[in-house]
Amino acid sequence: METSKSLTTYVALALGLVLFTSCKKDESSPGGDPPTLTVSASVLSGGPLNDNGTVTATDTVDFSIDVTAPAGFNSVLIGGSGNSILDQGDAGAAGSATQVDGIPFRVLTILSDGGGLAKYSFVAVDEIGQQSDTVRFSFDITSTVDLYSNVTLGGFENTSVGSFYDAIENTISNLITAPSNAANIDLLFYHTNATGYVISSIDDSDADMTLEAQTTSDLDNFSSRNSTRFRTFISAPNFDAVRTIPDLQNAYSSNVQVSGLSSVTNLASTNIIGFQIATTRGARIGLIQVLETAGTTGASRSLRFNVKIEPE
Repeated sequence: METSKSLTTYVALALGLVLFTSCKKDESSPGGDPPTLTVSASVLSGGPLNDNGTVTATDTVDFSIDVTAPAGFNSVLIGGSGNSILDQGDAGAAGSATQVDGIPFRVLTILSDGGGLAKYSFVAVDEIGQQSDTVRFSFDITSTVDLYSNVTLGGFENTSVGSFYDAIENTISNLITAPSNAANIDLLFYHTNATGYVISSIDDSDADMTLEAQTTSDLDNFSSRNSTRFRTFISAPNFDAVRTIPDLQNAYSSNVQVSGLSSVTNLASTNIIGFQIATTRGARIGLIQVLETAGTTGASRSLRFNVKIEPE
């Protein structure tokens, strides 16, 4: 007569409450202590995942459940809230997600506009309705692209807020430090009455002429001049929706209006432009979302924007 049953299987999580029922139930007379439950999690490509851990968008997470039920095992209740979807293709399960030993049920993590926190709870139930203690997991889901927010560049004449930007390290140089740091500069900002607010590569001839006209400096004196190139779009990509490398690649390559530009002029808030840094810098692609333009004279000129770029 079977008085307990140990169950170890991979279980998928989905939003809401999911009930998993064993293929076989204990047919003996029920009785005994409440069930005990242990749960472990692992990232398919990265190993164990602890509670309060971090995963990356598009990671697949496996949850392994072990139940000991003296009164006979009945089911596992799984509650979930957060940004994840059940990948039925990986799971190899029907839509009802009925528990089957040996078939890996999995969670494919995603990010949504609702945020990146996922929370899940697990409870084992035995044949007489006794429940185990609740086991809880939570983890942050992060983006696979680098995000730099509220970057602010000043005009050439601004001595406190630099005009020169390193898109890999998210650092800013001014006219004093930029010439010797030129190998790490991917773009610059300036403003003129004729061209408005401009983002430019450091090898752009108009940027060189503007620098000479507004200051005593000259881009020809820089140790190197990286050839970042820009593109504009017929309709702006959804900047907020770009969280994975495929997202970025699709946004960068879709609805292109003009590409291969050494500068983009007349920028205004809400504009989104694409860019690719020089081959010597890794040829990474990215998007710039213009947030604010300000000032039209001297040191008052500025540009504030967000950046998303492929990671190293």
